[in-house]
Order: sequence, then structure tokens, then C-alpha cells
Amino acid sequence: MAPHPGKLKPATKAVHVRDLARRFATKTILDGVDLDIEEGEFVALLGRSGSGKSTFLRALAGLDHGVEGTGTLETPESLSVVFQDARLLPWRTVIQNVTLGLTGASGQEAGRKALAEVGLAGRETAWPNQLSGGEQQRVALARSLVREPALLLADEPFGALDALTRLKMHDLLRELCARHRPAVLLVTHDVDEAISLADRILVLDEGRLIEDLKIDLPAPRDHGDPRFAQFRIRLLSRLGVELPGRKGRLTSATVQFDPRDKPMSTSKRQMRLGAFIMATGHHIAAWRHPEAQADAGLNIDHYRELAQTAERGKFDLVFVADSPAGWERAKDHEALRRTAQGAHFEPLTLWAALSQVTKHIGFVATASTTYEEPYLLARRFASLDYISKGRAAWNVVTTGADVSKNFSIAGHPAHADRYERAEEFVDLVKGLWDSYEDDAFIRDKESGVYLDPDKVHLVDHKGKFFSVAGPLNVGRPVQGYPVIVQAGASEPGRELAARTAEMIFTANQTFEDAQEFYSDVKGRLGRYGRRPDELLISPGIFPVLGGTEAEAQANYDHIQSLVHPSIAWNILARHYKGVDLSGYSLDDPAPPLPDNTELNKSRLKLVSDLVSRNNLTLRQFYLAVATARGHRTVVGTPEQIADAMQTWFENGAADAFNIMPPILPTALTDFVDQVVPILRKRGLFRHEYEGTTLRENLGLQRPPNGFVVQARQQQVQAVV
Repeated sequence: MAPHPGKLKPATKAVHVRDLARRFATKTILDGVDLDIEEGEFVALLGRSGSGKSTFLRALAGLDHGVEGTGTLETPESLSVVFQDARLLPWRTVIQNVTLGLTGASGQEAGRKALAEVGLAGRETAWPNQLSGGEQQRVALARSLVREPALLLADEPFGALDALTRLKMHDLLRELCARHRPAVLLVTHDVDEAISLADRILVLDEGRLIEDLKIDLPAPRDHGDPRFAQFRIRLLSRLGVELPGRKGRLTSATVQFDPRDKPMSTSKRQMRLGAFIMATGHHIAAWRHPEAQADAGLNIDHYRELAQTAERGKFDLVFVADSPAGWERAKDHEALRRTAQGAHFEPLTLWAALSQVTKHIGFVATASTTYEEPYLLARRFASLDYISKGRAAWNVVTTGADVSKNFSIAGHPAHADRYERAEEFVDLVKGLWDSYEDDAFIRDKESGVYLDPDKVHLVDHKGKFFSVAGPLNVGRPVQGYPVIVQAGASEPGRELAARTAEMIFTANQTFEDAQEFYSDVKGRLGRYGRRPDELLISPGIFPVLGGTEAEAQANYDHIQSLVHPSIAWNILARHYKGVDLSGYSLDDPAPPLPDNTELNKSRLKLVSDLVSRNNLTLRQFYLAVATARGHRTVVGTPEQIADAMQTWFENGAADAFNIMPPILPTALTDFVDQVVPILRKRGLFRHEYEGTTLRENLGLQRPPNGFVVQARQQQVQAVV
């Protein structure tokens, strides 16, 4: 990998770039970019999602660590960065956020002056969570301008704000830039915003600059000016946006294009695949099938075979669900007698072992934010990332089942409390993973210097649920952070995923439900300064294969016949808690499910919809749940399974799929040998791995160290 340019040279211009290229794994993100920005010049950068805008901005800021690159890049040492997410430290007051890194009375005075300039005089001692979104962005601007930077880099800083607040922030930015005269590079998706604010507008497409347009309209710029409309039409045309109304005429005063509309790239989007493993298979009676490995839960050779089979099929990852303790069927001796899901390996231990017999496949381990401690969890996952050489992922769960009696705590927390704790938990774990900068360990035997203490950071966290000083006693993980996965589909779960997750495991029965979930969660990303491609949505699919439709149906009917009557009633009892079913037969219509739960709200909604939508009997209900617990079941030939996946993948319902084999090990082998070749033939799935880490194979960028980002924002006079 080519080294980062290091300490940037003083530039006669504010920005001087020649032949700048950046690559991530095998993908070219920037391809030979040339650009000069004059001192005091305001430049806007437009382009669709995936065009390389944010990568270019991060390269200018020196925050593109882990991305291969070449070219000449010169910027001033004094620069600031503002993101769409204000990225304020929640445990520091407003004035502390603005003056972080400044010392003495002069620093405090500069901070107060900067806050007064953005209209926040008197709010110095407020906490970030007491501010509106617009006020938080004002603090971010104050923090960025407090040291009089020569260059201000802004990555969609107003994209998550409402229209009125955004206009107010435009006026404020104009005023501040006129007063401080920094050069500005603004990344935006809003064409009108670019025309209103900028001196020049650049358009980036597939990593190349395809437009450099000087704007000579007088300020303030009037949207009704015909010249404004001409600029807009030209830009929208270059962005590939179909203009409404008659050619050359816009029917709306304001046009903001959606980055998910018609991507300019012609490269083929690739499906991602995960193997979701339940020891003997996902069907509740799988252990009884002649082809199942009955002792699978405690058989390391069985899991090794599964991981290697998935890797042979070039799957991205393997995943096991897990609960921190307990097992509710243990209360029912008959259910305990007849099911094989009670005893299995702890996932982190299992994956550490299997990482030694595989090279590429990623390992997703479930760990609970309700029943774990952040420091110990951060330590274990960082260790797994090193042991696996960058293939670890954390499936963040709040634990719906009440297992509190195993943890000496006063009962299972309420749903809202669990998610509030999870928010703080995830932020704290990321902070702990950033304890060491990537180059903190010098290990110079000749000089005797092992570590640079200036590159070790304390989180010094004191929150509602946790108090942790840090640092972690494991270096920064190979991937920066293990990939963050999340599985909640409730309202708090969707919001947590939009803010923190990089992949969502979800359960959807219908195409329409899957599209709604996909659109809703992707639509929330903008408020956190994130792009749609930074979060992969992966519904589960339970495929029952056969050489013909009749054969597939026969295979499905056979495994369903293995469900013992006592297990059938146990399934129903778990879903109808508090409901007396003694007067029902299995062929009676299923009554409405109770909705008074503090447990797994999203799964309750899913199965409730399943019952009401299809008017199921109790027998049909337990059979539907016995397969994949509410995930989508597809019965058919390999071509029909591939058809079902392709439809969802190409129509805004999925980026990936969690394959849930009914029986193991044979059903996973069948999928790899029969369905994967069809997906490849259609150009939907890889032939070889793109990289060596899970992030590289999923197409996810390595996150920068949060402390380094914060330091850069505070104008530390060096680029790490």
C-alpha cells in the first residue's frame, strides 16, 4: 500500500491535487483527479452516491487511512472538517467540544467568541443532547472555525436538517466565510445549495471530475433568475437526473436529487451471502432428519466442515445466533426432551478456533448489550479480529428473552431501557477500540521505544449506564472496528441500526414488507451523515431445494412431519403467553397473538402479521414458525431459489441474504453446489474474494480512529 503523503506541504494555493488515485481492495474510488482551489474560494462538489466525493474529502483531510493511494496532494496544515453528523462528544459540554485541544484563558475566550458568532452565546455549559440538530451543527461550525483555518472541508453538513434550518445555516455559513475567508470544499447532494453558496461547482463521476463550472451570478442568488435555472439544468443533466416537465424547464423551484436514483456507475452490483448456522439446521426438528449431524451443537469437526463449505462457496460470512444464558424451553421438560437447540458452543470461542482453518470468510458473533460489559466485550472482539486477521463482526443484540436470573440483576430491563443502554454501549465500545492509534506501536529495538504514549487515548466515559476510563489493553483492531451487525427491526432497533450498524440481519415474509424495511432504514442514514451503501441489509431465507418443484415440496413435507406434537404445542405456548389454548384443536383458526410484551417486539409483529394476513389455523401457524421462526421460506428448484433472491436484490429489498439451511450439513452443501453457480452465471455473485478482511469483501471502508478525527477537527498541527 502506498503511504499517506504524511505531513502536508504548505501550498501556494489552498488545495493542489495532481493525479490523485485511491483504491479500496480491488475497487478504484478516485481515478486521476486534478484540482486547484484558490485561497478564499468556495467550491461545491456534486456527484451521486459512490462517485468518490467523501473519499476525496477524506483524502484532503488526511483521514483516508487504510485506503491505497497515489498522487500529489498539498493542503495547508490549518484545516477543519465538518460532517453531516455534528460528531460532538456527548460527555463534554458545548464549550468543551469547541475548545478541545486549546488551553488557558485565551482558548476559552476564543471558544466563547466562536459560539457567539454562530448565535449560541450563553449555551457554553449545555450538553450536546440538550441542543437541536441545527444548534449542534452551529457548534460544529464554531469548533471548525475557532482556529481560523485556511481550508474548511464540509461533508454534507446540512443534509440532515429541515429546510428552514438549512436555509438559516446557509446564511450563517456565508457570513462566517466572508468574515474568516477560508477556502471551502462543500460536498453536497443539493444542486440548489451548491449554486447558492459556491464560486465553483465540480461534478465527480466514478472517481473522475467530469465538470468544473465557474458561477458568476451576483449574490445573493435568486432562484427565479433564468441564469440560476440554466446552471441547475446543466448540472442535473451531468448528474443523469431526468428533468420533470418540458425539456429545458423545471416545474419546481428547488431540486434535490436522491443519491439512490439511477446510479451513474455501470459496474454490476454484487450480492453478499452469509451462512446462518443453527447446529443441526434451522428447522426445529432438523436433528431427527437422517442427513443431520445429531451431536452438532458440541461437535467442532461439524462446525469446521460448515465454515469450510461456506468458504468454498465464497460466502462473505458465517453467523451463529446466541443467547447469553438460559433457555426458556428448559422449563418444559417435554420440550427439553425433544429439541436439540439447548446446548452449543459460545460463539467467540468457536470462531477463534475456526479462523485458524479458514482464510477469507468472516465470523459474526452475537453479544448482548444488556448482559455484557463494554470493556470486556471490546477486548474479546478486538482479540478475535487479530486472531482471524481482520474477519470479525459483532452482532449487536439487546436480548429479548428474560435471562436475568442468571446474572444477579433485578429483572429483565424494559424494551426502551435496553435500547437506551445499547446506544451508550456501542459508542463506548467504539471509543475503546480507538484507544490506540494505528501507528502507536513503534517497536524499535535499536532505540528501545516500543510505544508512542501520545497516540494512546482514554475514553474517560461517564454516562447513564457506564463509567469507563480506558484505555483498552488490546491494540486497535485490524479492521479499525469489527464489522457492526444489528438485528432489531422495532422502531428503536431501526434507529440504532441507522446510526451504528454496517449490516442488518432482518426477517421479512413478503416482498412489500422487505421493500418497506429497506427503504425506511436506508432513508434514516442521511441524518447521521451516512450514505446508503454504508449499510447492507440482509434478510434471512430458508431454502428447501429439490431437483423439481414436486421433489422440493416432498422434502419440505418430510421435514415438517418430524415435528413432535408436544413441540407443536410448545411453539404455540411460547407465542401465546398468558392465553389458555386448552379449548383449541390444531385445526382451529389461530386467535390474535397477545401484544403486551417487553420482549422481542419486532418478531412479535412479524408473526402476528403472518397469522392475520394468511388466516392461519394453529397447525399452519406452528408449521410456519417451525421452519425459520418467521424468516422467509422458499421451496423450489435451484433456479427458483435464485429467482426469488434476484427479485429482492434487484428491486430495493435486499443487499445480501442470510442463508438458513433447514438441515446441516447437507443443505448448506446443496446450496453452495446448486444455487451459487446460478447466481454467478447471472453475474450476481463473486467468483473470488475481493480482499482478505471481512470489510474488504463486504465493500465497507475501514473507519478512521475517532480520536484522530477529533484531533484533526481541532486543528492539531500535524496529520497522523
